[in-house]
Amino acid sequence: MVLIVLLKLIIVGGFVFSILNLLRDQYVLAIIEITSSMFSLGIYLKVRNVETQKQIDRLALVYAIMFFSIMMFVFSYKGISNTAYVWGVTIPMISYLLLGSQKGFIMTTVFFLVTIAILLNKYLLQEIHFEKVDLANILFSLLVFWGFSHSYERANSLTKIKLNKMAIYDKLTGLYNRTMLNRLFAQTIKKAQNENKKICFISFDLDFFKGINDQYGHVFGDKVLK
Repeated sequence: MVLIVLLKLIIVGGFVFSILNLLRDQYVLAIIEITSSMFSLGIYLKVRNVETQKQIDRLALVYAIMFFSIMMFVFSYKGISNTAYVWGVTIPMISYLLLGSQKGFIMTTVFFLVTIAILLNKYLLQEIHFEKVDLANILFSLLVFWGFSHSYERANSLTKIKLNKMAIYDKLTGLYNRTMLNRLFAQTIKKAQNENKKICFISFDLDFFKGINDQYGHVFGDKVLK
């Protein structure tokens, strides 16, 4: 859903900014922005038909690389407005939401290192006219958004792992619960059919277990189950 929302925004935003840059006679920027809009449209049409998470992750990575490459080129371009650098603060959020904590961290690190190098180079060459405090504000705001995004996605990932564990494991024994067993059983049958192999299913029952609970109590019965 995050990818689809971002794609829609870039499709519309790229078209709008391309018109604005045409009016400013910034033809290179206009071509880049309309190209990014069309590229995003292509990914949007494709992502609606994918079925597996792996395919979605792959498209998200392609989109992120495309989006960040365009932004780094735009940042290095001479004719852009100083306010364009504000878009840099969106990078951590987009990276972590689309790619997760590990890939998001790598993508954000690379982007920020290149962006900071571009800003400092253009500042020293006086291609951009920032007060030192303005430049410091931009750089520190990038770091603040990066820190928040990383902390949030890290906590989010840990929560997902915890919830997933609660959903598939039996709390008492630590074994897979019925939901996970049904899923694994269905996967095993499908794999056996595809590979033309037979499978063996073994089940057993604990007879007279109620007697253990009645005689020794439920706490002892839990230990027996473990």
